Amino acid sequence: MSASIIASLRELFARDTTALLEEVDSTLATDRTKISGQALALVRPDREEDICKLVGLAREFHFSLVPSGGRTGLAGGAVAVSDRPVVLLSFSRLAAFKSFDPHTASITVGAGMTLAELQRQALERGYFFPVDFAAAGTAQVGGAIATNAGGIHFLRYGGMRSRVRGLRCINGRGDLLSFPGEVLKNNTGYDLKELIIGSEGTLALVTEATLGLSRPPGELALALAAFSDFDQVLQLLEDTRPYDLHAFECFDAESLLRVMNHLQIGAPFTRKFPWYALLEFEMPGPEPLERLSLLEHCRLVETAGKRKDLWRYREAISESIHGEVGSKQDVSLPPRMLSAFVKEIRALAHSLDLTLCIFGHVADGNLHVNVLGGEAAALSLSEEILRRVRDLGGSISAEHGIGLLKKTWLPYTRSPAEIEIMRQVKRVFDPDLVLNPGKIFD
Repeated sequence: MSASIIASLRELFARDTTALLEEVDSTLATDRTKISGQALALVRPDREEDICKLVGLAREFHFSLVPSGGRTGLAGGAVAVSDRPVVLLSFSRLAAFKSFDPHTASITVGAGMTLAELQRQALERGYFFPVDFAAAGTAQVGGAIATNAGGIHFLRYGGMRSRVRGLRCINGRGDLLSFPGEVLKNNTGYDLKELIIGSEGTLALVTEATLGLSRPPGELALALAAFSDFDQVLQLLEDTRPYDLHAFECFDAESLLRVMNHLQIGAPFTRKFPWYALLEFEMPGPEPLERLSLLEHCRLVETAGKRKDLWRYREAISESIHGEVGSKQDVSLPPRMLSAFVKEIRALAHSLDLTLCIFGHVADGNLHVNVLGGEAAALSLSEEILRRVRDLGGSISAEHGIGLLKKTWLPYTRSPAEIEIMRQVKRVFDPDLVLNPGKIFD
């Protein structure tokens, strides 16, 4: 079987032998979760028509296609696992700038372009692409769409779903689907592109996207404030909601300690605090500055260089704790429930002698709960954490999707009827189940 698959791939990419890699390093078959994956080959097409033919081969020779972008996900969505042979599909050669439309303030790019490059392309044309997070230099547009990525500016601009105007993608039948982004109002039945966004590569493979841009923000200020308890963080959020907030992040003392050790930098304040809030806003007048100046422990900066220095305390957290995490959860709750949730999971962790690192985009109710320590104990605590999320009416995945890691807990957020409909939708788009198998549900 493997020999037949390789032979078919060689024939498909005979015009461009550099598109086929027959010996795949195991690191290419996994993502940030480090779950073990294995692939028979990796292909790097530079044409949509070759991907359509590739899907046809997958159906004929019964192999699976796992899309491989920046592999920065934390739910196992890009791990090459299947009961069939796996071929990895890289979009690195579909990364070109396509066009810019000044009439609709939109940009069209290949799925393999990184978010950082997309942001640069937008600024070059006098606009701003706001979806941003620490892995923007590696994460690709197609993967960000497939996971409906959020990031630090979700509060002000929304996530990828709010940016996608149009898509080109290839489903599990090998059909090229085109949802043009030039027409801004198109009320003609089901909006199928909305199903693709956040589907984790299980319905179709995004090859190109048209994305809406925003005007560049005006003068920004960044404040880092320290607090003795989490309720004070939420009170600051309530007080500053009327401002033009671009971000409102929080992190705990454990997270800060790891960043300081990892980056070898000093503390932002002369004494330690249990909680910190980082808020970025566009200054409409003196009131925000006056309000923040009344806080007992607050650093306010306005220059780009100093803002970058403060952002490090938040953006370096994931990297600094990566080797210590036994379990990590990306959850969202109604913001009014956050305080009760944090107090309960901290008490649970203390009873099990486990350490938590909690940080996240608190303004939209999204917290990243990282359990440090042994994996078995950490997973046990994670089960309790996700039960509490369910009981409080939250979601078990805010940003990273379900992937491999959260399939067991999908019923905590979705009803049996919803899951069955999702399975049926999967079959319509991908009748032979060749696209990213085993993700979301079995």
